[in-house]
Amino acid sequence: MPEDTYYHRTLHQIYETVRPDDLVQGWVTQDMITIAASGDLKRGTLLMTGEGGFVPATAAGLSTADELCILSSSRDIPEGKHSISYAYFSGTFSAECLILPYETDDDDHAALVEAAREALRTHKIFVK
Repeated sequence: MPEDTYYHRTLHQIYETVRPDDLVQGWVTQDMITIAASGDLKRGTLLMTGEGGFVPATAAGLSTADELCILSSSRDIPEGKHSISYAYFSGTFSAECLILPYETDDDDHAALVEAAREALRTHKIFVK
């Protein structure tokens, strides 16, 4: 006597499939965030939790922030407004394309990324 076969249908919502590019170097996880900062924020900007949402990361805030993420698309946010956007919360990224908001023209980008590497790693953000 044949056994009964049951088929189960599972539905999943796919927001966006991320392909490797200059910034994304491997797997990533992403989610929607509220950005509580104004200005022209570029894709690849490092953000941290702040008052009312995510704000551009500071060197001092890297080790104390509850969450760190990387902005997945550029945003121009007017003064006094908030914006909803996607951000990468974990994954493997290019160190050269990572934008550190606290970096100045006189800073050595590679040295700043190296100094931030451990804080990023604790949030499952890996740079190569």
